[in-house]
Amino acid sequence: MSAIKPRFPATALLLLMVIFISKGCGDSPKQTPDKTALRIAVATNFKPAFERLSKLFLSQHSLVTISAHYASSGLLYAQINNGAPYHIFLSADRTRAQNIWKQQNPDTGIFTYAYGQLVLWAPGIENPEFEWLQQHQGSVAIANPELAPYGQAALSCLNKQAGHTPAYQLVLGSSVAQAFHFVASGAATAGLVAKSQILDYGVAEDHYYLVPADCYAPIEQLAVVIDSPPYRVEGSTTRIKIKAFMEFLKSKPAQSLIEEAGYLRGYPGE
Repeated sequence: MSAIKPRFPATALLLLMVIFISKGCGDSPKQTPDKTALRIAVATNFKPAFERLSKLFLSQHSLVTISAHYASSGLLYAQINNGAPYHIFLSADRTRAQNIWKQQNPDTGIFTYAYGQLVLWAPGIENPEFEWLQQHQGSVAIANPELAPYGQAALSCLNKQAGHTPAYQLVLGSSVAQAFHFVASGAATAGLVAKSQILDYGVAEDHYYLVPADCYAPIEQLAVVIDSPPYRVEGSTTRIKIKAFMEFLKSKPAQSLIEEAGYLRGYPGE
């Protein structure tokens, strides 16, 4: 049994190129960032939840502003390594977040804020499961496994389920957000995406399949403070803001909101 190899149809490649050069894939850091704002790099799967979380946080901290930047964990990781001026990285990828943490002061904050959940979604199909998927002759969208842990999880499950050469065509998005867009727009007929996206989109429970957790490695999403030298001179005010947000993310209200958004809790909550 050979592993499933993703293919890039011409239409998918064209759409991928358009999204890469637009702001839809993730906002690149500004050349002159707002020094009064907390600059937070957020994995795209977490965008709906983060928007709700930031609204709650700002209601409790009226003097703080947030500048959020969304992209796949892989792209954000590359930006950070190239000096992007972020204060906090909310990664969907445990390995990349830990790599950043290991390069810094060991006292820098890092913790698991959520565990992602993978679902199979095929608009118009009730209770789709892998048995249905194996006979599906359309296109199946997943995030690029080289850039996004949701893509790694999806490809792992597909390879475990493949008893023969599948009838479907695999299409890759640069992030799980783009994979979801392929399905929602009709560019792909099915997809393995984040449960949080499905809930945010309002998909009925009987129209998606929650992939068993033992099908893929845990999607452990870590929050890490970026402690590279430029930020150490920004002053205690910035440090206070960073600490306040990290503590908020651990709180019971924040973790409850994260769970409601389609994740498993990453922190017990206080």
